[in-house]
Amino acid sequence: MKHIQPPKLSRRIVALLFDLIVLLLVTEVTYFLVTTKILTNHLGGAELNNQITIVQKASNLYGIKENGLFEEPNSEKKPEALYKYYVESNLAPKQYTADLYYDEILKRTDDTVSLFAWNVTISSETPWDIKVLTGKEIAAEAFYKTAWQKAAREFIDSETYSQYADPLLKLESEGHIITMAIFIFVVFLLIPSFTPHGATLGELLTQIGHVTMYGYKMSKGQKAYRAMTGILVNWIGLIFAVPIVSLVIMSIRKDGRTLTDLGAGSLTVDIKNSMIFNNITEEEEFNALLADQKAAIDDWHEENLLPESNDK
Repeated sequence: MKHIQPPKLSRRIVALLFDLIVLLLVTEVTYFLVTTKILTNHLGGAELNNQITIVQKASNLYGIKENGLFEEPNSEKKPEALYKYYVESNLAPKQYTADLYYDEILKRTDDTVSLFAWNVTISSETPWDIKVLTGKEIAAEAFYKTAWQKAAREFIDSETYSQYADPLLKLESEGHIITMAIFIFVVFLLIPSFTPHGATLGELLTQIGHVTMYGYKMSKGQKAYRAMTGILVNWIGLIFAVPIVSLVIMSIRKDGRTLTDLGAGSLTVDIKNSMIFNNITEEEEFNALLADQKAAIDDWHEENLLPESNDK
């Protein structure tokens, strides 16, 4: 098939990257603008979020921004957050009294940790406000930060938090997967079924198309079949690394056919440098016309150029 030329690998890569960028972009925009609202308003996301907010607030571990979102408290608030989490919240791994908090969390009985002046009377109104030894302020701040991070990890791993956070994470993950699956079908099935030569958006941009294994235009059914084969090979086949096998096959074949092409009975071609006919009849008519034109040109040469050469 002299009238068919395979595209360069670089253009195929550009087309694929463009399609993936489009896929990711529309997926993320749709997820945040549409899917999250569906999850929140109709699939229980709002209730799970409310329960998580209640539990986070009850833990006393977090500060609250003006917009209502939780944040890590600043260094001045960490001692209070830690004390209230361990002693007052009932959400710590075990029940702590004030003395147990001082001993185990602030290491009062640990001689290797010398940060606090335990001989100074602790106020009953602010039992978290422990006097820091002079010159130990920076070390105490780092100590509280580390202790807070450990408490936050304990809280996030706790059953109380996980019973709401895990279902919400699962719901959001499923929403993300479904949203992406929809646009995989749009980008790699729906669009190629209706574009010229079964091309994706990236292939349209790089002037790549697909034809039958004999080099003729594909019907709508053939374009849809090839697109579906591509989804099976390149997306569902990701589980078994099939796209890698397909890439290797493409690189070693002279015609550049992938597993998708082999499965769908198609060829991937350079539209710009190929001549694509509807069927064999159209090709034969074109070749006949081309032969007639060539014959006419040869006759003209014989009539107008050869006699002149002989005269000389």
